[in-house]
Amino acid sequence: MCLSCGADISPMCGRFARKEKDRQLAEALKVAFLSHLQPRYNIAPSQLIACVRSNSESKERECVELNWGLVPFWAKDLRKTKPMSKAMSETAAKKAYFRKPFKSQRLVILSVGFYEWDSKVATSKQPYYFRFKDKRMFCFAGL
Repeated sequence: MCLSCGADISPMCGRFARKEKDRQLAEALKVAFLSHLQPRYNIAPSQLIACVRSNSESKERECVELNWGLVPFWAKDLRKTKPMSKAMSETAAKKAYFRKPFKSQRLVILSVGFYEWDSKVATSKQPYYFRFKDKRMFCFAGL
């Protein structure tokens, strides 16, 4: 249940927003900025998202764009495998789907807000947008 509005919502977001300019993101996270990043207001699973990760070769922090969705290492045909877009922190380390990425492929996803929907509204789902009052950037944990 949402503490601010009382809506019955799911515990994980399905859409989020990134409004900061790329140079501001880079400065805040101490990474080289990606000049082509633009603010986006309705980022959905399977779309490109801005992430910060450790480069596997240099071990330096880098900002990259990755597709939102994790495909398991055992998938034989990527076209027939639907990527997983959410993981629960309570079980990610235990489930085979997330075990390897949880150990060695962590990253943070840049955001300024996220959406949740109240599915109990009679006519359609009601979206609610959550952000800090001062509109500052924050990050989601990612695999």
